[in-house]
Amino acid sequence: MGTLRDLYPQPCTAKEKITRHINCVRVVLNEVIGELWQRYNQHDRSKMEEPEIDYYKKYICTMAQMEYGSDEYYETLALMAPAIQHHYHVNRHHPEHHYEGINGMNLVDLVEMVADWMIASRLNNLNGNFDQSLERNVQRFSIGPQLAGIIANTERWLSGFDGVKAIMPGDGGRYGKTQAQEHQRKKTQPKNI
Repeated sequence: MGTLRDLYPQPCTAKEKITRHINCVRVVLNEVIGELWQRYNQHDRSKMEEPEIDYYKKYICTMAQMEYGSDEYYETLALMAPAIQHHYHVNRHHPEHHYEGINGMNLVDLVEMVADWMIASRLNNLNGNFDQSLERNVQRFSIGPQLAGIIANTERWLSGFDGVKAIMPGDGGRYGKTQAQEHQRKKTQPKNI
């Protein structure tokens, strides 16, 4: 296969030049789409296999009752160290995967990371709240203000889609009841006898 220049010879009119530009951008975007599709199919699959699965079976439900960033949360992560280290090693959407941390990531890594943080902040932690998680992660990963703003903008944009709204549990009033409120409701709800 030739280069882009071979595929799209030098244009001689404005329309040809614009069409060439559009087609070349489409080639690049198609590569991004392909990589996103691969991430879609492979996201966190390592959690379902050894050495991770046994640790997740043991701790994931109790971690859902912990606040992200709490001492209890980090103590439990330490107990899961072999699984967590393996997970970071094989999943590039985690800043810990990269020697340079978040600065070693590419845009596709960041898109997957934001999607992961959106869901994890709401499903996997007590009082889940994306904005609070982002504040903690800004400190944890030394995220600069510009990238933090882009991450926040992306989360707000993605949260506006109907499909995302349909799967989102509460988030401090932004999407309805928080996990803590729902947990309290279930505790006080009369049980059927």
